Amino acid sequence: MRNLLVFFCCLSCPFLLFAQANEEQISDSKRFAQALRLINLQQLDSARSVLQQMSPEVRDQDFHSIMAITKPESASYSDFKTFLLLQGNLTATETTSMTEFVLQHVKTPVDETFNYDYAVIGWMLTTTMRNVGDMDGANHVFEEQLKYYERFDPNEQNVVKAGILMDFHRIVMALIQRDAEKGMSLSQDCIERSKAVNDTNLIIGSLYHQSDFLAAMRRLDDYIKISEEIYELDKDRPKKSTYFVSNLVHLINGYSFKGGFEDKVWDLLQTIYSVRASRSSSYSLFAQFYGDLPAENHYKQKILDFFNVDNLQEFEVELKQLAKPVLDNNNYYHVLNELSQAMAAEGFVDD
Repeated sequence: MRNLLVFFCCLSCPFLLFAQANEEQISDSKRFAQALRLINLQQLDSARSVLQQMSPEVRDQDFHSIMAITKPESASYSDFKTFLLLQGNLTATETTSMTEFVLQHVKTPVDETFNYDYAVIGWMLTTTMRNVGDMDGANHVFEEQLKYYERFDPNEQNVVKAGILMDFHRIVMALIQRDAEKGMSLSQDCIERSKAVNDTNLIIGSLYHQSDFLAAMRRLDDYIKISEEIYELDKDRPKKSTYFVSNLVHLINGYSFKGGFEDKVWDLLQTIYSVRASRSSSYSLFAQFYGDLPAENHYKQKILDFFNVDNLQEFEVELKQLAKPVLDNNNYYHVLNELSQAMAAEGFVDD
């Protein structure tokens, strides 16, 4: 089950917001993305200058939160939560600088009311640091969150929700440690608690983390079923969960491995590609899909037409040119690996 085992580990939980942009919004979208990158590198004055160039009609709540972040001493917990939610694929340097910036300015709340935004910030930082291999940093943030959590009534609804987020870290650690029994038990408990508090985002997250163990245990039909359940929960929501794109990747890999779902895979690839924030995640998946298809399958030509190339060799060149500037080394490697396997399947040998 090569595809499942590779991709569920690599795309554990990218914080990609799912939002379409028309042609008139592209330049503002680029400015907004540039401002985020500048903040990640702690170039706050430059970020503020870029944001001020954006059109007044696109200055929504996200814009105002990011503008507030350029003066972090006065930014709210909600502003920092939005800042983290808007992050896309980051380089290692950007990730390190961004987490240092947030940790420097986000302090543990001192008021007597539980602050759920602070809990969400802690969960996202833990996830981000863990995903880049900073396990000491991730565990430190987790322990600080645990100290805060233990100050409050565990039956209060926002505290229950925060406990589920902290269990997500425990579940992923169980996955890393190959403890399927513990991971399945914890994720099932999270599913039940998430349903009890009627929080769709937490239900989706709990199901998603359980699907990782189903992949690891090679329970392909169950893996596809739970990924389809997540998709049904998320697809019609105006604001998708942070797991939306990652779950699409799960579905693509499940369908591709099982075979016979080319139409569904193609539609899901179009969805991922159509969103600017997740487009870079589609490149290895297009290469994988091409390589998995039988020699005469008409979707091979559809892929070539989609990228305006005439053959596999041109497709390889095009995909490398698209992927290299926007992916970190790890994710770019997956593009190269899938291209290599596609080329080998058609009899081409690497130089």
